[in-house]
Amino acid sequence: MDQNGLTMLPDNFFPPGTVLRILVLSGNRINRLGRKNFVNLEFLEELDLKDNQIDSLTEDVLVPLTNLRILYLNNNRLRKLVPGMIPQLVTLQTLSLAKNQIETIEVCALDLPSLEHLFLNSNKLTHFELDAFSGVGKLATLNLQGNKFDRIDRRVLDNLTNLHHIHFTEFHHCKAALHVRVCEPKGDGISSNRHLLDNPVLRASVWIMAAVGIVGNLLVLFGRYMVGSRSSQAHAEHSLYLRHLAASDLLMGVYLGIIATADIVFRGEYLTHDEEWRMSSICAFSGFLSTLSCQSSTLLLTLVTWDRLVSVTRPLYQRSSSKTRVILRLALLWGVATAAAVAPLSATEYFGPHFYGSNGVCLSVHIHDPYAMGWEYSAGLFILVNTISLLFIGISYLRMLQAIRVSRNETRNTLNCREKVVARRFAIIVATDCVCWMPVIVVKLVALAVTAELQFLESSS
Repeated sequence: MDQNGLTMLPDNFFPPGTVLRILVLSGNRINRLGRKNFVNLEFLEELDLKDNQIDSLTEDVLVPLTNLRILYLNNNRLRKLVPGMIPQLVTLQTLSLAKNQIETIEVCALDLPSLEHLFLNSNKLTHFELDAFSGVGKLATLNLQGNKFDRIDRRVLDNLTNLHHIHFTEFHHCKAALHVRVCEPKGDGISSNRHLLDNPVLRASVWIMAAVGIVGNLLVLFGRYMVGSRSSQAHAEHSLYLRHLAASDLLMGVYLGIIATADIVFRGEYLTHDEEWRMSSICAFSGFLSTLSCQSSTLLLTLVTWDRLVSVTRPLYQRSSSKTRVILRLALLWGVATAAAVAPLSATEYFGPHFYGSNGVCLSVHIHDPYAMGWEYSAGLFILVNTISLLFIGISYLRMLQAIRVSRNETRNTLNCREKVVARRFAIIVATDCVCWMPVIVVKLVALAVTAELQFLESSS
């Protein structure tokens, strides 16, 4: 009787002596069930009520189904489970309550001694009472994927000694189910229940980039300091920009070094330290460093590009050579970048208590959960700001290349060789940074689009 327009069932619809074993009522518009709807169905073993509009149940509705083994109530409108809603059916083995709007499971609401498979995925559960699963001691499979709880007290699942498979949305919830043989997912693509950096290639890459980022940029800072101390005013300004860019990239090297060190400290037993690590001040500081480095680099490259654009396209323009002007620009730039990196540490209702600690590597890009708290901020930084910056940089260097080409064809070359060399050098620096940033922007956009599409499909179904 599935896929019809039923909104209710008539009382006493099934006559005495009915031996029906499977009843399928899915895909209708049933919004309420009465105590006489399933009378005379004592032989029924499977009842399928999924894809209806049921928002509540009373105990007397299902009481006549004394031999029921499988009950599908997924994709309805149930908001909470209370004692008596599902009676103590001693034969019930599979119960699906997926894709409802359940926010609360009261104690003793699930008193089903033979239940083996329970599906609570895609609801609105945020926490569990300690005795929420006290009545389902034989439970073997539990699906909690797609709920929004931050953490689960391990005592909630302690009594489920027969549980051998459990499924969460995030692998770190498996800490509450260490006694379960199979807990999924086993990782998030970067971290796993064993390692902070699960992939050996990623692990080696982080160490290499941390070493290069720290040592290389320290050498740049030292070398540019020596050059800047005996150079002309114009060259000193150019050198100052490079020193600040090196300092910005040095922060990323320090961040990578912290993550690589934490991976060694937690090697082999990351799951037991995951929550402590993500909520720690070191993780918050690491996230601050990565965001500060990213945003300051982007702003510095934009500033440098604008400076080079003016020098190359307007070579006769008499610019002020005041060092104070340059320092004020840099101070403003670092102030904006620092404010952007500090904001998530405020632990407001918008950002949540641990914005940087939403993942094991303490990044604010939030690819794993694109619509987590503060997602507009993350999208604004990594998509809007960086895209505008990259577009400006790309257009500016096209104009510079055009100006250099035109200057070669002019009889009187007003663009000196030093400006050409500087423009080319900065073009290489900017190009490499753009190549690094484009994948981040694209992946962030794809993550937002795919997640939004999945949410739309789920709500429409």
